[in-house]
Amino acid sequence: QRFALERCQSGKDLIWNGTDLDGERNDGKGGDKVAKRLNLVIPDEPDAIRWQSLNSTFSQNWGPFIVTTFVAIVIMFLIFVIIYSQRHLDAWKISAMITASNVMFPWIANQLVKFEYHSFESDRERSLLIKTVLFRCAITTWLLEFIRPFTSISAPGPENTIETIRELFIFDIFVSNGIQLLDIIGNFRRHYLGPLARSQNDMNLHFAGTPYSIAERYTNLIKIVYMAI
Repeated sequence: QRFALERCQSGKDLIWNGTDLDGERNDGKGGDKVAKRLNLVIPDEPDAIRWQSLNSTFSQNWGPFIVTTFVAIVIMFLIFVIIYSQRHLDAWKISAMITASNVMFPWIANQLVKFEYHSFESDRERSLLIKTVLFRCAITTWLLEFIRPFTSISAPGPENTIETIRELFIFDIFVSNGIQLLDIIGNFRRHYLGPLARSQNDMNLHFAGTPYSIAERYTNLIKIVYMAI
């Protein structure tokens, strides 16, 4: 079915010479042929559809999205102010605070998105992408401009801009990736909670793979590229 739909979409518009339900031609002029232009759309995969929110209205989709995005901006502003108030600290401490915020925020964004209505998983991932990109670019790049302005590029000691950027890249390489590789929560569920499960079904749930978000992976790359530019 999917192969046929893809072939139909790749060529000219599909014309169907068909009949109506009574088996008679439907051209209205007594002719023998009738041409109808078919609009073919490849459907989403069943697991990509959020069935509980499939019939949500426009206001149900955009209302919670605007509210949760506003909450995310407020959280971003609070963390921005907290880190900025500690701008006198050494470069590695500032970098540690920024990295910890970037690692923690995707979980907060996931909790906020639970209050939204999305008919498809792609819409949910788009909402996560918007919130996480805004937060990570603001905390990583814009905040760094306030803490270490361009005039600090030649400043001696820990207030040097290049030193802070170097420490931030080091923390991103080892801390962010290290947390993903260690998968502490997933290993705890598989190696501790799994053997303690009272049924096969419960044990299978504990041994399920750790879910990940494509939006979070994309924002991680966008943040690094944006900071490098």
